[in-house]
Amino acid sequence: MQLRRITLMISLSALLLITDSGCNKCNALFFQEAWGTWALVRLDSPSKTQTAFPVKQTLKISLENDRSGNTFTKETLINDNISVGSNQWETFDPDCRNTSFTAIYSGALRRKYWLSDRNQRLRATGYVNQIGGEADTLTYYFERIP
Repeated sequence: MQLRRITLMISLSALLLITDSGCNKCNALFFQEAWGTWALVRLDSPSKTQTAFPVKQTLKISLENDRSGNTFTKETLINDNISVGSNQWETFDPDCRNTSFTAIYSGALRRKYWLSDRNQRLRATGYVNQIGGEADTLTYYFERIP
């Protein structure tokens, strides 16, 4: 009985280590695969789906350095090759099972992302205080720009 209990404890510990290392691998995957430049191809709202836009809209997600040498992930919104805004990720919360993550910005804003098609497509919510809440009604669809 004692031998079985020890074996079970070792097996559970190994499983926890494997699960934890898998999630750490997942974190690195999202950082590596989400960086890049993405073209907006579709916008879904409760009233309509829009696939044609008056100006070319892109989203650039990149690793940046501040003056102190600290690194952070930054999103830059670009319309017709002109930067119109940027947001800095405070942190992010990965969901390895769904190949998604939630970026968390200052001021408690959040945005959920899903990667698909071998990381060539990106789907995102709008910038909201609560994912899945009443204000979470827009869905953006992006394709990676090579």
